[in-house]
Amino acid sequence: MDFEGKSVLTMKEFSREEIEHIFEVATSFGEIRRKRLDPGLTYEATKWFADNNVKIHGIEGPSTDHPDDMSYPAHRACRDFGITHIECLANLEEVVNKRFIFIGFPLKMIGTTGAPIRAVALIE
Repeated sequence: MDFEGKSVLTMKEFSREEIEHIFEVATSFGEIRRKRLDPGLTYEATKWFADNNVKIHGIEGPSTDHPDDMSYPAHRACRDFGITHIECLANLEEVVNKRFIFIGFPLKMIGTTGAPIRAVALIE
């Protein structure tokens, strides 16, 4: 897949084989996710974020929700309370107990509710 020079992607940009590959990867990622021991966030925990003016939260794992809860309560709470969440962050140990500015550079996609980002922390 060659995205060089593209600022917007639509499903028209992908061949059938590429789409099938994306779904294969997503399916296998879902299987890995179900084997994880992530505690996940409840709807109530995410509401606590909203009540305390949290606008964005991020995690290392592949979902803010517990792997066995397919009703996605944290995702729904984020939607309901206008909270952005970022999944699959790496190197979080580098920012523990440090002040930093977070910047997320998203891949512009049409017709989706999320997109991959390049996450950057500018440590003060």
